[in-house]
Amino acid sequence: MNVYLRVRDLKPTKNRKPDQNLRLEYSPPLNLPDGKKSRWKSLKLYIYSKPHNPAERQHNKEVKELAEHIRSETERKLRARKHGSGMVSNTLLIDFLSSEAATKTPQTGQQWHYMIRHVDQSGLHSILLHDLDIHACTHFRNYLLKLRHDGKLGDHTICNYMRYFRTAVRVAYKTGLITEALVDRFDALPPGKSEREYLTIEELRVLARTPTRSRVRGIALFSATTGLRYSDIKQLQWENVRDDPGGCYLVYRQKKNAKPVRKPINMEARKLLGERGTGPVFPDIINVKAANGSARRWIERAGIDKPKFTFHSFRHTFATNLLAATGNIKAVQEAIDHSDVRTTQIYAHMLPETVRQAVDQMQYGLGDVQRS
Repeated sequence: MNVYLRVRDLKPTKNRKPDQNLRLEYSPPLNLPDGKKSRWKSLKLYIYSKPHNPAERQHNKEVKELAEHIRSETERKLRARKHGSGMVSNTLLIDFLSSEAATKTPQTGQQWHYMIRHVDQSGLHSILLHDLDIHACTHFRNYLLKLRHDGKLGDHTICNYMRYFRTAVRVAYKTGLITEALVDRFDALPPGKSEREYLTIEELRVLARTPTRSRVRGIALFSATTGLRYSDIKQLQWENVRDDPGGCYLVYRQKKNAKPVRKPINMEARKLLGERGTGPVFPDIINVKAANGSARRWIERAGIDKPKFTFHSFRHTFATNLLAATGNIKAVQEAIDHSDVRTTQIYAHMLPETVRQAVDQMQYGLGDVQRS
């Protein structure tokens, strides 16, 4: 089995962005579990065909290096699957985890590397993949629990690290690199209770009436009424805003994981955007560090005591108040674009409602809101 790195041109867009997609080509085609064959796989990594400045050239260099690492590790794993686990008899667990991390998006891959560092520090740095057993797995689980007990890691963090570790162990079993279904013998870690700052509806109304000269006001209220992350607000273009007869929708790809999203927003959120234009919806958006500082100063001026409040807390505000208004955990999951409802369970319990009905109930009563 050979795996090649290929480049595919993308359709041109209004605003200049990386215009080529990197993908893998399998030769011969890869046999899928459902009996079908696959020759191509998109890496969801993008480069400039004609870089115009040092930043774009550096971007191309880093993305190509990452893509080549993914290609080589994919080829190695496919060959190991074909010829049996003997090819990886000397592979360290740490190296296998690193190869799996290389197949993730850059942001998720970075979180995997944090997990791998703890695998190393837990004493499993020298264990071979084929020697991995239930004792090693439970040792790592107990190591994470001790870090939580000592106050060095939070519930949410150790839950994610164990989830990444179990994912890798599951892949190793499915590809024949280990012979025992170890994930069936040790449990995942529950997400636990995570304290996240948010504003009640009344506090948000008070904040909206509190004057501020900062440009954070428009993007903050928009995040609080839609649940959008800062990164998605920053890249939002007017072409992503669809004013349909049934209501306004945002159609875009998440910055975090490139997932396509069609998000309904209510009329209060749409009013914050102002009159339709072209290009970026928020062309003068401040950077996230400045947004965090401005948000804290703004809520202090409003007389609201939230010492750990950040810009991301406006997203928590939306999710928490949406759940309080609807009691619908599934609607909240869809409305804030969580891929796994377990992540959303921080906010509460599940009831059957539609996302459209849920967000239309979210009327904060901010008055004659304007984005600035």
